[in-house]
Amino acid sequence: MVFVAYQIFNFVAFLFNCYGRALPTIGSAFMYISLTSFTIITITILVKASPKQNAKFVFANFQNETGWESGAIAFIVGLINPNWSFACLDSATHLAEEVANPERVIPIAIMGTVAIGFTTAFSYSIAMFFSMNNLSELVATPTLVPILELYRQATGSISGATGLEFLVCLTGLGCQIACHTWQARLCWSFARDRGLPGSRYWSVVDKRMGIPFYAHAMSCTLVAILGVLYIGSVTAFNRLVYPFLSFQISRKDNIAEPSVPAIAWSLHVLSYCTSRTVSQLWRSSSKAVTTSNMGRFGSASSAYLPIGYCWCGLFSR
Repeated sequence: MVFVAYQIFNFVAFLFNCYGRALPTIGSAFMYISLTSFTIITITILVKASPKQNAKFVFANFQNETGWESGAIAFIVGLINPNWSFACLDSATHLAEEVANPERVIPIAIMGTVAIGFTTAFSYSIAMFFSMNNLSELVATPTLVPILELYRQATGSISGATGLEFLVCLTGLGCQIACHTWQARLCWSFARDRGLPGSRYWSVVDKRMGIPFYAHAMSCTLVAILGVLYIGSVTAFNRLVYPFLSFQISRKDNIAEPSVPAIAWSLHVLSYCTSRTVSQLWRSSSKAVTTSNMGRFGSASSAYLPIGYCWCGLFSR
């Protein structure tokens, strides 16, 4: 079911992005849906949750339920989720050619995202911590969705929790649509500079739709194919998708003018891959490797370093 839901979300986001003129309206609508969902969920949980946790539990208590022996490592691993929340912060810059007064609008969009994100995320997190009843049940929930279990604990109702989770999923759909908008423009701009194989196709802008349709279709197809990894191995999907999406490898002869910035970026990628590999190996040495988690360590981590060296070799010579 996870795989099916993944593909449905991907296809719906693909359809929404096929109509360029409607994208501003869709984006604005989902922004208000997101803020409205935040308000409804926060108020509902605070009102219905009883009893509530004390301030010491929320601000001073630290419980490590991750399986890592080191609390510091558990904290660092926990930063992955909030880091993901701002992973696409630069997406507004890739729409600079489609907005009026980009020199003013783009910085406002980026800083506004940070301001709204911090305000809503911080207040939401505090509200959820105060409304938490049983941490052990959250960690061991059979739904594999801890926030859904927290909603159930707070409301005392499965249907109520499902309704609140629906608002989260609806907001997530808006984020998915925005990600497709961003990745299509990123693919198109890269192809326009002949940075991808078959660039003459991906750099075409459909005049009727008002979007780079071929670039959009190609990126959505790749997302759908990557989703197939989930059927074979959840660990492989989670651990290998990120670096392969981040470090896009293309032939050197497709790059118009390899330059000093390209070399600098190559060194940055190489240093990042090296540091990630060392970090993964060090972390794996403090935790026993079993058949259920072995994909997290050597096999998955070893992908970072070759990707960095390939990138560096292809673009910096």
